[in-house]
Amino acid sequence: MWFGVGNAAAGFFGLVISYAMGIAYVGYLMSKKKQEDQTLTWSDMLFDLTMGNVMKLREDLVSSVGHIPVAWAFLIRHFIPQVLLILFFLGADATTIDEEGNEVKVFGSYGGYATTYQVLGILTVVFAGFLVVSSLVFPNLYEALETVDETEKSIDKNNIDE
Repeated sequence: MWFGVGNAAAGFFGLVISYAMGIAYVGYLMSKKKQEDQTLTWSDMLFDLTMGNVMKLREDLVSSVGHIPVAWAFLIRHFIPQVLLILFFLGADATTIDEEGNEVKVFGSYGGYATTYQVLGILTVVFAGFLVVSSLVFPNLYEALETVDETEKSIDKNNIDE
C-alpha cells in the first residue's frame, strides 16, 4: 500500500489506518476469547500474541547453541520481517536502464536472462505466495506436515479451541 499510492505521506497514513484496524479486530477477538475462558488474563494473551512463539523458539535454541538475548527474539518477531518485506517490494518496483538506454522494470527482466528463466523466477514467487495464501484459507491443508512430539501434545491439549 505504502509504495503503490505515489504519495509517501498518504501511503504511510493508509498503512497506519490498516494496522490500527487489524489491531482493533484482534482486540475484539481476544475479548471474546476472554469472555469464554475466564482463566485467561490480558497480559498472558498479549504476550502469547506478540512474543509467545519466538520465545519458545529461543528456549529451544538455547539448549543447543547457548545464550540468545531476548533482543534477538524481539528483532526476529517484530523488525526483520518488515524490513525484508520493504526490501522485497522496493526490489520488485525497481527500474534499471537496459543496453539501449530504455528504463525497464527489474522484476521480470533480471540480469538479461532469457524469458524462460524470468518466468521460472516469477513462478517461484507466485508459488511461495500460493503456499502462504492457501495456508490462510485452508489451515488444515498442511496438517500432515506438522511434527509434534508427545510432550507438546500433552501441554497443548489444554489450549485447543473446541
